[in-house]
Amino acid sequence: ETADLRAYKSRIDPDGRFNKGKLLPGGDLGRAYTPSFNLLGHESLIMQQSDIGTISGAIKDCLRCGKCKPVCATHVPRANLLYSPRNKILATSLLIEAFLYEEQTRRGVSLRHWDEFGDVADHCTVCHKCESPCPVDIDFGEVSMAMRDLLRRMGKKRFNAGTAASMLFLNATNPETIKLVRKGMIEWGFKAQRLGHQVLKALAKPQVQAPPATTGKPPVREQVVHFVNRRMPAGVPKKTARALLDIEDRNYVPVIRNPRSGSSDAEAVFYFPGCGSERLFSQVGLATQAMLWHVGVQTVFAALQDRSLRVSWKRELRDPLNEIFAGDAYAPIRAEFHAIHQRVLKGRVWVALHMHAGDGNVHTNIPVNSDDYLMLQEANAAVARIMKIARDLGGVISGEHGIGITKLEFLTDEETADLRAYKSRIDPDGRFNKGKLLPGGDLGRA
Repeated sequence: ETADLRAYKSRIDPDGRFNKGKLLPGGDLGRAYTPSFNLLGHESLIMQQSDIGTISGAIKDCLRCGKCKPVCATHVPRANLLYSPRNKILATSLLIEAFLYEEQTRRGVSLRHWDEFGDVADHCTVCHKCESPCPVDIDFGEVSMAMRDLLRRMGKKRFNAGTAASMLFLNATNPETIKLVRKGMIEWGFKAQRLGHQVLKALAKPQVQAPPATTGKPPVREQVVHFVNRRMPAGVPKKTARALLDIEDRNYVPVIRNPRSGSSDAEAVFYFPGCGSERLFSQVGLATQAMLWHVGVQTVFAALQDRSLRVSWKRELRDPLNEIFAGDAYAPIRAEFHAIHQRVLKGRVWVALHMHAGDGNVHTNIPVNSDDYLMLQEANAAVARIMKIARDLGGVISGEHGIGITKLEFLTDEETADLRAYKSRIDPDGRFNKGKLLPGGDLGRA
């Protein structure tokens, strides 16, 4: 059945350069560019039986809107555009596809892919700032932690001395250990770095002015230059904030309040100082404590993350509700919670803006479900607001892709007069998009 096709292929491609081995005797998946659909069952099993599936599920709803980019500490456009949360999600998706393909074809997962996976996971400070602007509640900090945990458990995580030293300093809980590490890394280490900056700042200047791309592992020379190109601060406090306040004992929860202006019934604040103001710049934490002291607020030191007013279903609602309504008898209620959440996710209107750098064009994309009447109405209202904003900012509505039916109702006859005159001159019979842009033109003939 394939003889004619093989004969034709051998005639026009005698060297077998296109899809080498395909449809020829001995051809198999070892040389195929794409896997067979027969392997989709294996792919499903791989996704279900490994943490790869959990990671994939955590990022699958990404809208690629890029709202996470401005708040991300690892998004440095001068160096590259790869490490914003959105682009890290894209990279993670591609790597998961690569893992599945290599597993399907029994080639074994490439060590390089594991290294790239680790590179994406390591380019995250786990500050969780990306979750607040995300329309679909993706917290790439949590995803990064899951990726690192997977690499660690599979023995694929590469050792990095700098990372190990930093984590030792940040994770240490014993006061004596903290003092010892602080003495070596902060006091002596900062002094050595400032000395290196003074000696090598002439070599570091070009890199500061034009940072090189940060993809992959840079050469040792670049690492040294990067380490000394900015001088570390001097005059860092000798002790941590907890040491200065004498609240290092882990056996009790310290509560600080002004006995003159506050009482046990006063407003309370759970204070989590964070890595910087706790271990490095304790004067920041002390200034905050002083302000709370003077306004009569009692401060409870507890390891609680600072939360924004935005409520996350995944992190703040789902688990408590499941605990309250635990047991088989409440399974229908839990199912209804999930269904309500899915309806809310499906029915929310998101506006994605794609812009051109330099010429001022803004493309508006509003994805909607055509079977959701309320969503369609909300999208129509959003379009009207967008057009008004464009006018108020001194912009014009007709972008580079023409006017279109959607924009027509927001344009005046004077604004479309020249285009209608031109259209009537070159198309007097109205054969192209009959009635469009003409009085009475509507969707009936579009």
